[in-house]
Amino acid sequence: MSRSEYLKDIHRVVIKVGTSSITKGGSGVCSEFMDSVSGQARSLKDKGIEVLIVTSGAIGLGLSIMDARARSREIPVRQAAASIGQSVLMQKWNDSFLKQGITAAQILLTHDFHSDHEKYTNLRNAVQTVLEYKAVPIFNENDAVCVKEIGTVFGDNDTLSAMISVKMDADLLIILSDVDGLYDRDPKVSRDARLISEVDRGILNSIPKETTVADVTGGVHGKMKAMIDMCSNTGECILVNGNAEGRLNSLLNGKEVVCTRARR
Repeated sequence: MSRSEYLKDIHRVVIKVGTSSITKGGSGVCSEFMDSVSGQARSLKDKGIEVLIVTSGAIGLGLSIMDARARSREIPVRQAAASIGQSVLMQKWNDSFLKQGITAAQILLTHDFHSDHEKYTNLRNAVQTVLEYKAVPIFNENDAVCVKEIGTVFGDNDTLSAMISVKMDADLLIILSDVDGLYDRDPKVSRDARLISEVDRGILNSIPKETTVADVTGGVHGKMKAMIDMCSNTGECILVNGNAEGRLNSLLNGKEVVCTRARR
């Protein structure tokens, strides 16, 4: 099946944005990148596609603001960093989406949202209403309150993005990274690394686990697991370089874009 065929009936998209994309490897937010994401989200919404964002970056931003990187492994410090960084992160997202005439809605989650029926029902109702009012829900972990989420459960929000995609009935999960897709080895180390255009659980298990994306907590294996989990629940999932201008719209217009697609 061609890419244009399996993307033609997309109505709801979850876009996962990682820390490395948001900061571009620095200590602050890259406004140009966030403006690019919000601009492409505007284009998708104009086509009638609902957009949900899963964002990382709060702890990293908070640690930088606090000048506390030397204590970055201490849980209370990371809780404080999450609290401080989240307000800055959300303000930056608000600024970017307001440029597109879109309202952003913050939704902070803990790991039990998918297993507690009442919490799940309340979340689903809230998200549905946010979308009805043409706003974009922006999800992140509630690290300031629930410490078990900090860097251990969701894996830089890769697993969280898959959970949200499934629970919110998304047709597609797009994970934005700082590489073009999954490689058979780390492309930042091996010049002859080969891009894998499609991956399933068997292929993933055959790839050395040291194959990672620099500065990303979840790493490639975390992303691939999230992708395959998404596909096992009838959705589509794509890992793509978020630094390439217009890449989201190109994907959803059915153009052949360098990326990795997960399959069952």
